[in-house]
Amino acid sequence: GLAAGTPRQAAFYVFFALSYFSLPFFDFVIFRKLWKIPLAGFSVMLKKRISNEVLFGYSGDAYFYAWASRNITSAKSAFAATKDVAILSSIAGNAITAISAVVAMNLQSKVISPELSRYLVYSLLFLFFTTVPFIVLRKKVFSVSSIDRFWIFGVHVLRTVCTSLFCALAWHSALPSETIDTWLILVMARLLVSRLPLLPNKDLVFATFAVLLMGSDQTLPKLMVFTAALTLLTHAGVMAMLTLQAFAKRREAMQMQPASAVIVDSGR
Repeated sequence: GLAAGTPRQAAFYVFFALSYFSLPFFDFVIFRKLWKIPLAGFSVMLKKRISNEVLFGYSGDAYFYAWASRNITSAKSAFAATKDVAILSSIAGNAITAISAVVAMNLQSKVISPELSRYLVYSLLFLFFTTVPFIVLRKKVFSVSSIDRFWIFGVHVLRTVCTSLFCALAWHSALPSETIDTWLILVMARLLVSRLPLLPNKDLVFATFAVLLMGSDQTLPKLMVFTAALTLLTHAGVMAMLTLQAFAKRREAMQMQPASAVIVDSGR
């Protein structure tokens, strides 16, 4: 039944691409300001995102820390900045998720049952209690200055909003007949799933949630499943391109070595 959820509208794929690349783009903007990392660092941000989503949460951050400590700055500085950016990302994500959940519950939509509303309240309490300690102990937790903290937090908020907005626009372009509260509820559910720690393939988990919530016979859940499958396919395509790029650079470097050796021998 996946073919039934395949969108034919080009706008869906445009907005999907904008949503997919928003996260690594804004991550690159943050570390470009902090460390002046080169444009080649964008490929590292792509690997960071894919690792976080396909393997488990924060595995991509560990990979980025290892890369930064080898190529950009000291290990201590790399750990401090990576830690601060990850925590601020979590706080920003929790805040946007909480706001969207409150708005969704106030819509009184037929999709949100009393039981689901109760789970949403529990989720909001969980987000609250996992966020407050970092805010209260911010002077001991964070290493970057307060000005940089506010700037990084603002970028993360903008990133979360853009990612969710582009995703909702992609769904709307595929199914324009659905109401705005339906997209808001699904975006809220997707944000809640994204907050779950150490969970791989969160898009597939969200697609499963959508099917359980709305039934597998409707077009809307099939669109969610297609979006999850397209996300994994995009992960595979991006990693394949990055691997081929790295292989080409390594092969070019190996071809240059004999020429360098000849020049050194001639100089002697």
